[in-house]
Amino acid sequence: MTHATSSVSALFQRMIDITRPIFEAQKTPVASDLTTEQVATNKFLDPSIGLS
Repeated sequence: MTHATSSVSALFQRMIDITRPIFEAQKTPVASDLTTEQVATNKFLDPSIGLS
């Protein structure tokens, strides 16, 4: 994991931590085992497309 990936992962974890109580207050519980990889992924990015 690179520093940039780590920073993005930390950012999404913070988003999960902030929004979890909001969703729970609305009776929309968030999975207790939710991970940052489930929220954001590069799975659908085509690495052959990019800036030169």
